[in-house]
Amino acid sequence: MHGHDRIYVNYKDVKNLIKEGDLLIYRGKAWYSFFIKRATRGEYSHIGLASWHNGTSDKPASLETIEFHGYRGGGVVIQMNNLFPQFSGQIDVYRPNNNWENIYFNKQNDTCVSKQYTFDGLSVTNTMRGLTGLPYGWRRIWWFIRSYLLLGRFFYNIENLTSDEQKGIIYPVCSTAIAYSFASNGYDLIHERADEWTQPSDIAQSSTTNYLFTLL
Repeated sequence: MHGHDRIYVNYKDVKNLIKEGDLLIYRGKAWYSFFIKRATRGEYSHIGLASWHNGTSDKPASLETIEFHGYRGGGVVIQMNNLFPQFSGQIDVYRPNNNWENIYFNKQNDTCVSKQYTFDGLSVTNTMRGLTGLPYGWRRIWWFIRSYLLLGRFFYNIENLTSDEQKGIIYPVCSTAIAYSFASNGYDLIHERADEWTQPSDIAQSSTTNYLFTLL
């Protein structure tokens, strides 16, 4: 979180406040969650993407989470009504900024150009849905762990760690799939951090996301 105390709310009271493309970031308590948090040096172990079936929060639409999970075998879509009771008090809801701005230098006329646009959650969740069915990238988890080992850091190219330029998603895990889905639609969640190296706690700490509440 960005320096705030957690606000615990009843899921049924705030369900319809959750928007398309909101981020569901987990502070898991399972044994493997402990190792993930230690390996990534953060308080979060998992992340999903909120999506309304039919793309709206109006009834009778149902709220789902799109995510990559190891023991579920990869990219899946899960009904939130079935999921949240298992993780009561462990899911923090974050919302991406509604207004985004990219500023770049135009060398042809020596000017700084600003491009402003509004966040489109449906485009992001559609990209994420397109990844479901892909296998979970266990190799990426090993790369995360190895990158934190002192000797392991010498074997990585800085450009690979910081650049989002890639032909497609490789070895997807929960956070890399979401970062990829955002970046593919023009929303860079973490500046100077490659999508393939983005971790759940990175997204929570980003200036492009905002903590809302924690589900009970």
